[in-house]
Amino acid sequence: VRVFFASNSRMIVRPDDGLRRLQEEARTADEIRITGFTDSVGPRELNSMLAQSRAEAVRFLLIQRGVMPERIAM
Repeated sequence: VRVFFASNSRMIVRPDDGLRRLQEEARTADEIRITGFTDSVGPRELNSMLAQSRAEAVRFLLIQRGVMPERIAM
């Protein structure tokens, strides 16, 4: 499932594209694994931090939408 972010940001630009599908699948999943990604532009260290920050943003929104935090792995 893909969630789209603004360039060089953790701001989700189309939250319901992927989150709605992920939320539906989370109802029956034992575990939800979230992995953040970036493009290859910029320093590797900054991209790594941005990817982690994006994964945390998705986790936060899923928890706000009722997914139990203990079912989310990162």
